[in-house]
Amino acid sequence: MRTNLRVWPIILLAACCTAVGQNVLESSFEDGKGDAPDGWKLSDTFGKWEQEGRTGAKSLSLIGDGQRANGWVFQPAPLEPNRAYRFSVWYRTEETGDNTHGVVVTTIASVDKIYKHSPNWTHVEFTFVTPVIMDQRGVRLGQWRFHGKVWYDDCTITPVNFSYFEKDGIVLGRDERIENKTYIFQPDFLAPLTNCFRVEQEHTRQFHDDKWWFHSGQYQIQRYQIGGYKQRSAEVSFKLTYKDPNIEIHETKVEASADGKTWKDIKSCRDLGDYRIDVPSDLFPADAIYVRISGQGSMQMRAYRYSAPLDGSPPDMKGATEAVVGDSVAVDNGRLRLVFEKGGQRLVSIGRQGEHIGGIEFSLAQFEKKGIGYKGTGIGVAEATAVSAVEIKVREPQRCVVHVKTARAESLEAGRKFEATYEFAVYAGQEWFASRLLAVTNTDKTAWELRGYSLRVQPWNVDGVRPVSFPLASVAAWMWRGRFMGATVQGQDDFTLAFRLVDGAPHGDATREGAVKINPGQTWTAMESAVIIFVGDGDEPRDTVQKARQMQRIAQSPDQHAEGSIVVQERKQNVAPLPKK
Repeated sequence: MRTNLRVWPIILLAACCTAVGQNVLESSFEDGKGDAPDGWKLSDTFGKWEQEGRTGAKSLSLIGDGQRANGWVFQPAPLEPNRAYRFSVWYRTEETGDNTHGVVVTTIASVDKIYKHSPNWTHVEFTFVTPVIMDQRGVRLGQWRFHGKVWYDDCTITPVNFSYFEKDGIVLGRDERIENKTYIFQPDFLAPLTNCFRVEQEHTRQFHDDKWWFHSGQYQIQRYQIGGYKQRSAEVSFKLTYKDPNIEIHETKVEASADGKTWKDIKSCRDLGDYRIDVPSDLFPADAIYVRISGQGSMQMRAYRYSAPLDGSPPDMKGATEAVVGDSVAVDNGRLRLVFEKGGQRLVSIGRQGEHIGGIEFSLAQFEKKGIGYKGTGIGVAEATAVSAVEIKVREPQRCVVHVKTARAESLEAGRKFEATYEFAVYAGQEWFASRLLAVTNTDKTAWELRGYSLRVQPWNVDGVRPVSFPLASVAAWMWRGRFMGATVQGQDDFTLAFRLVDGAPHGDATREGAVKINPGQTWTAMESAVIIFVGDGDEPRDTVQKARQMQRIAQSPDQHAEGSIVVQERKQNVAPLPKK
């Protein structure tokens, strides 16, 4: 008999004094005088304030010749030390030469992220924690040795809160796990949560795309404590992969402590290569162990791992971290955890077994008049910009129904303002949920025709992801690392399920076409069947079809198959200062 024990309660550990959900920077580059939008400055002459954009009428551009680097800089950005933020921007590129080494680069508060050529407007987003000492407060939208042109538009920075996985008195964040009575912290540097780690107390070092980078005087301190379980010993391992050839002396120093005050030197590393270091035995048994890493010169670190055998019989478990904007509702059915956040762009974020696996966004196609929109067809894709409301309609032990209102706040030709209401039905113990459009309201001053709408089903970790589609079976899915997330249709409505990679990026649409004219202030009520979003384990495409068929049968009488109970958690945005550590 499976029980649903206090899984995933929200633990708010990082917040900004600015109200969460309020952007501390929001720029579509529309306003300004002269040659630059308000607050932005070009680092050299090879760029332009463009009279075109993804939204609005303007954007920023850069020209690269494959040799130099440049960027648009906003300085200083209104960021606070040791706070968590979500960064978002759109970019596209046009190549004029080989870009084997040329890249698009965004930099904010000592975090650098690198992106490749993308001819279509591409959304990039990551969450980061600022250093405890803010030497760099600027935002830089740039390029490095890129052959061609880069455009940027719609840049935002938003404070967020963190929540972590908790069970049986043990709290674990992303990249933490317990296996066979051993605690392991092994960060994935490519994850969208970049330098956001539960174990980290403070840092000043740089995060460079997929590695830690320690310059002279920079450091990080991490604290490892695993509920009430004592650590019997511990090992630290990592790989030093680069040191600046223009600097003569390099050293990466590792220290350990049981109280965060008295430190023991463990190792001073001056050469590149792999290191495996035992934490001094006289610090054990220990409730907590602190590890401090500091740098001299300039060295990069990858493949970090901390492991510690534990006393007693701790359960095997895997941690996770959520970065939530503003008010949120979390629905945990024992198999899936769905998070609905007011102010977020996604309708819902999806977690499974302590791991983020994906999310769903919403857009609709509008027709206004020919001569505008996509290639003058009059049709444009209007994307929802933020969730405006989350309401729990049904809260029962084995069933929960949530209504989510999402809206577009900006009005453009063939991209007018609207509000849409979606319904999500979740059942206890199931690895699926149902999503259904309820209504669309024209909140603009101009009439337009609804030509269709799409649920964009996006995987969270895109490393190795591949799409599979079975149009005749009305099934499409993403597969990666022995698991999958897919979509199918509950009824017979004409949805097109198209999951594909576009320029290497996942793009999964569940789309229904239509032709409904909606006047200003008018609401169109949808009558379609639900789209079923399901998850599972498997390496073969046929596994997704079998799972979809199973979910379709269960969805006909979901209450009969509900198992266990649902935990619903409502959280208000936390506007308190960050607790002192």
